[in-house]
Amino acid sequence: MPTLGTGGPYEVVHHGVPIGRVSLTIGELGVGDLEPTSHYAALRDLIRAASRSLWSVGFLSRSLTPGRQRTPIEVVTRAAELDLELHDDNGVLVPTDFVNVVEHEDASRPPAVFVRFRLERAGRPAVVTPAPANDSGRGA
Repeated sequence: MPTLGTGGPYEVVHHGVPIGRVSLTIGELGVGDLEPTSHYAALRDLIRAASRSLWSVGFLSRSLTPGRQRTPIEVVTRAAELDLELHDDNGVLVPTDFVNVVEHEDASRPPAVFVRFRLERAGRPAVVTPAPANDSGRGA
């Protein structure tokens, strides 16, 4: 499994459903244009609405003067909580710190994908053990 971007192509996946393919720049932060599948349509309106908050500060915007249009925090939060994954051509999960999709203000352009590849893999998998039950009803 790669720890830094290898370019791809990769699949961007949401809850097991591929929403598009992308080839990324090589390095710690990968950037590329999403080639959406038909499944992307289910997320597009949410991603586009959240992208407006970025356009308002000039990110991926052609406007020379950033706008004052506010995006409701609920929309930004829902978009930030999208569970997006990157998979290689063999369907193997690629370790990342984040996968983000951002729409361009110009709707004729494909969505942009930003991926931060995980720099270090853990020496061993994390194990989560349940906290001991406290029968006395008092906190530890």
